[in-house]
Formats: sequence, C-alpha cells, structure tokens
Amino acid sequence: PAARASDVTISSLLGVNGIWGWQTSRYSSELAHDKGPKLYSNFAAHGRNYHNWHWDVADPDTSPPFDDMVSRAETHRGSRPGHSSKLRQDWLNWDHEYAAWMAAGMEVQVSIQFIADQFPRDTFDDPYTAAYNYGFAFARHFGPTHGTGNVHVLEVGNEPWMSGHGYPDPSFYREVLLGMSRGVKEGDPVMRVLPAVFTVEDTFERMSLEAVEYLDGFNTHAYSWIGTAAGRTGTYPEHPSSCLRESLFIVKYRDEFFPAMEVYMSELGWDAPGGGQDCDFPECVSEREQALYAIRGALLVARLGFARLSWFFFANLKDDENGGTKVFSRSGLTSNAEHGFRPKQVLKALEVFVSTLGSRRFLNVLQEDREAYVYVLGDDGGTATHVIAWRPIDGDDTSTTSINIAVSETPAAAFLLGGVEYESVDLPTVSDGVWTMEISSQPVVVALDAVAPGCS
Repeated sequence: PAARASDVTISSLLGVNGIWGWQTSRYSSELAHDKGPKLYSNFAAHGRNYHNWHWDVADPDTSPPFDDMVSRAETHRGSRPGHSSKLRQDWLNWDHEYAAWMAAGMEVQVSIQFIADQFPRDTFDDPYTAAYNYGFAFARHFGPTHGTGNVHVLEVGNEPWMSGHGYPDPSFYREVLLGMSRGVKEGDPVMRVLPAVFTVEDTFERMSLEAVEYLDGFNTHAYSWIGTAAGRTGTYPEHPSSCLRESLFIVKYRDEFFPAMEVYMSELGWDAPGGGQDCDFPECVSEREQALYAIRGALLVARLGFARLSWFFFANLKDDENGGTKVFSRSGLTSNAEHGFRPKQVLKALEVFVSTLGSRRFLNVLQEDREAYVYVLGDDGGTATHVIAWRPIDGDDTSTTSINIAVSETPAAAFLLGGVEYESVDLPTVSDGVWTMEISSQPVVVALDAVAPGCS
C-alpha cells in the first residue's frame, strides 16, 4: 500500500504478549520489578493476555460472575475481606492480575480464547447468547465506564479455528463474534473490540457486516518465514517471499471497505537463542537477527499503517512445553523461568528503540527497494526529526553499502539500533542536498538539525 503518516508513536505502537502470572504461578501484583509485566514495561505500552474462557466458567452458557471477585475497587465499595471468587477456579482473581499490568504502565488487551478441546461445539446451547452474556459481563466489570477500567481492548477469540483444536464451521464463529462484540459494546461502549485473526477466506466467511457495526478495528498475526530445503525457515521481514506479506491483505481490506477502522498486528516475532538457551529448528534466527528484525519489523508495521504491534512472546516456553524443539518455544524476549528470565538482545534493543525514538512516528518513505529501506520519522506536528536506513538483508550479514539520498535537512547526530545500548556512529557526508551514508543490516538513525542524540 502507499505509505501514509502513522497515527501512533513508536512507543504507543509497541507491546508484548503475556499470560496470567507471566510464568511465575503467582499473581502479577505479587511480583518484584524484575518479574512479570515490570520486566517488559520499559518498551511495552500495552500487554496482550490470552484470557481463556474456560478458566472463568465450566459451561459457556453460564454468565461469568466477575463482580464476585475481590478487587481493590470492590474493597473500597465494602466487599467482605477474604470473599472468594465464584469463577470456575475459586482462587482466580483477574482484578489482581490486570491491575498489576496497568500499574506497570501497560494498557491491557485481552484475547478471549476458546477452543473445541475445552468447549466442544455441542456444549453451546446458543452460541450467540452465550457470547453476548460473556461479553456484556466482561465489559461491565473490566471496562472504564462502569467497571475497574483495567481492560481497554477485547479480541473475540485467538485463532479459534486453528487446526486440530478449532471450530471448522464458519457460521459458529459468526454467531460468537456478533454476540460477544455486541455484548461488549452494550456493556461498555468505550471498550474497543476486535475480531479474531483472519485470512482472506476467514474474513468473508466468518465475519458478517452486522458484526462490523460493533467492531473498532481488524486484527492479524504475522511471522516471517520462507520455504527452503530445510523446511519452513525464519527470514528477515522485508524478504519478498516472506509470509509476513500476507498481512498486507487486512490493510488493503481496511483501506478499501472500512477506512476509519484501525488494524492491529497482535502477534509478530522470531525464534532465536539467547538468555542461556539455544534454538535449533529451521524457524530459528540468530540472537542478533532477532533483535534487528524486531526493530525493522516494527518500522515496517508502522509504515503499513498498523496501530498496534504485540511481540510474541514475553519469554521462551517452559522446558516441559517442548521448549527448544518447536516453533514459538524460543520467541521470548527473555529466557524462560527455569533460566531466570535472562534478557535477550532483542529486549535491550527494543528498550533502546523506545528510549531514543519512542515519541516519534513514521512519516514517509525515501527509498524502499532491495538496496535500502529509508524512512522518515517525525513529531506529532508532522515535522521530520529523524531519517532511519538499513539494508533489507539477513541480519548476520554485516557487509555495508553506500547510498545517496536527497535530504534537505542537515544531519546532527547518528546512532545504531538493534544493540543492547546506545551506540553513536559517523554522520553522513552532505553535498548539494544529497546525503551519502554507509548502511548495513543494522538500522542507522540520523537526527536532523538540533535534535540531540538519544533524545525522544
């Protein structure tokens, strides 16, 4: 699609996928600063949680009694100390969990996950009504208008038709989507609602125009793989054959039919070693590549017009979850709990990215081809403040090339992204309004005029 200025800053774009307790088996409210949401909040403006429907109720036709949970807000209203939750698990209290995410500075986005393994199709007496009641109860309790204000975005499902675990009948999801999205909006109109992930076929088969009335945007997942002799293989985000390009569909669909809608990329990531753990399956990239692709991928996502990007996943999977032997088991920003949540290069790179350019937003493209990607970033008023450039090649390829770019502004400072700390480099040379600069697979940022290095 043609480039257009982004409506969101780099900081507000970026977030992370998490889960209850963040692999600690404790409420996030009980965790220290180096665990849970606080470990990732230096870059993540939002946290996306996989909130399983079956954790709340044993029968989907039962409306979840969220108001029976003890929260800080409810305590102020006079709830009895020690009063237990009436959800499916007596110990479960989402208020404790989501309040801690908010306290860490993350806006909460939930994906209400339901699969046929837990809720077979025949357990739903009436899918529309079950979904409506759940959505209404959820929004009324967690929404900002009437409830705790701890949840701002709700997704109706997370790949609910995935192979082996999903619901193959498109009409079933259409009913659930319509019911839950309407229930949410009638429970709290301020809460934003998104559908589950859609392919081209899913969009037209599983989403009705009636449901769109209750949606605030569209949603997709993207990963960067290509087919090779080794099988499905991880690659850089700009690769012309990368399956990441499938995400262009939802952008074009939005632009053509619903231009006022937002698009979210609620999963993007790469598997890689780091934090004391290896990675030895074909989808793996190196630790350096994971860090560089996180930055380059985020810039590409901003350029395509996405309002939000959630990194998958916060930590590597646990060792007893086939950790290290299957795709997604090494996509964490840190090692897993058994290895102490040791930060990988990608986490540090994202922190530097936000600390230096967090208040900037994508403005336009200067070059976008197989030689170089060169983007302009700027402030809220649309004034250009930075130029960022890189070679669209494998991240472990450290070779450089010289490019010439017409830029009228004067370069003031330059630094690299993708490393674990701020690293300044030489300025481009300038002649008659043309910059000559050396670029590599690692993005180089040039601040314009009086923009100080490292400042956002």
